[in-house]
Amino acid sequence: MKVLFVQKVKGIGGSENYFLRLLPKLKQSGIDCEFFLVRSLQDGDESISFIKKLKASGIYVHDRVSAPYNPLLVYYLYKVIVTSQAQIVHSHLIHADFWSALVKRFLNNQFFLLSTKHGYDENYVRKNGFKTKNIVKGFYYIIAKWSNNYIDYSTAVSNGLRRFYIDAGLVEANKIKTLYHGHDFPDNDFPDSVDYRLSPSQVIMVGRIIPLKGYQYVIEAISIASKRQPDVKLVILGTDYGFKHQLEELALNLKVRDRVIFVGFTKEVGQ
Repeated sequence: MKVLFVQKVKGIGGSENYFLRLLPKLKQSGIDCEFFLVRSLQDGDESISFIKKLKASGIYVHDRVSAPYNPLLVYYLYKVIVTSQAQIVHSHLIHADFWSALVKRFLNNQFFLLSTKHGYDENYVRKNGFKTKNIVKGFYYIIAKWSNNYIDYSTAVSNGLRRFYIDAGLVEANKIKTLYHGHDFPDNDFPDSVDYRLSPSQVIMVGRIIPLKGYQYVIEAISIASKRQPDVKLVILGTDYGFKHQLEELALNLKVRDRVIFVGFTKEVGQ
């Protein structure tokens, strides 16, 4: 079986780290994988680092430097699908969904198109979460809706996201299921360490510090939990994108500032 993964890549984030774990495992299990990657010159070295890591794990990468709405991308993707003889095209994020759907609709429909939904328009979700009451049927919505007409099946990374796509009328309920990102831990638990154990009872959140991630709700939960668990603390691992100050103010107002620890970016998440 041949699977072609398709995505616009800007660096190494959540989905890219997932690919670096998943694709080599698929290859080891006998599933041949290739990657159609689109990047811009402005994205810097991180996307190149991702390509090198994929190649080092034995994954063939079709690297295209291009603007995301270059019409030639659809032709390049079509050629790769045909020459690689991919039976499954697995698209990730809105750009890849659109390119793959265009190929399926106009050039070649002899493959199964699978899409993974990692999110929705960040500007909309930042203001509304996954509520569909204020859904705007603008450019993003129209592209997503049209693309999903030609996607054979979709997976969502959370139940909330799956319900959003259904309630917004973007995907039929029988054509999308929830498939969580997995994480492999070693067989033995990590030992407690003074370097990494910041409280006997600690809650760890990992990700960019932006409203979309929901840190504010966990800080509110910590203020409630602290009444029953006096030593509980929230440890936040991730880069600040301008939202940290608001979280600090929230923690101060709830009288739990000493219970919220900002570690910043770290590669030692497991420890």
